[in-house]
Amino acid sequence: MNNESSNFPNRLGPQVWLQGEGEILALPNLPTVLTVTSQHTGGSYSVVEQVIRPRLLFPPHVHQNEDQFAYILEGVLWFRVGATDVELHAGECIFRPRQLPHATWNATDQSARMLEITSPGAFDDYFRELATPRCVPGELAAQWGISPVAGADEITDAFGLVAE
Repeated sequence: MNNESSNFPNRLGPQVWLQGEGEILALPNLPTVLTVTSQHTGGSYSVVEQVIRPRLLFPPHVHQNEDQFAYILEGVLWFRVGATDVELHAGECIFRPRQLPHATWNATDQSARMLEITSPGAFDDYFRELATPRCVPGELAAQWGISPVAGADEITDAFGLVAE
């Protein structure tokens, strides 16, 4: 019996990524490493490592097509998912389902680092496009079915943040 899936045509066995490996993207306020891309997973998911700088807010928005899971590696991050706000520390995680508004912010004076898994995996291309000099972020978000929602002012005022 052949256990190889047709979704993974180049898969020869386990794939290993060592610390520091991955595709580094130079995003101005969001250092990002594409660790496991959708090419590695047959489009099922992608994994990115991101550094969230102090006092930075990624305003409330909705993904029409992607579910996201975030695992905090270092520091403290806050998440709003729907009407629920959660403070997470290193070693804790959160699931953010598609079509539910969510936001992420760092209300501390220290950078935080998270691993984010997105399914389906093509979302790594969003970050690649965002890192290009010709990118217009609002247009790119619309192409990917990401819509802003209200609530950014409330969060920035409460935590003294700057919206990205």
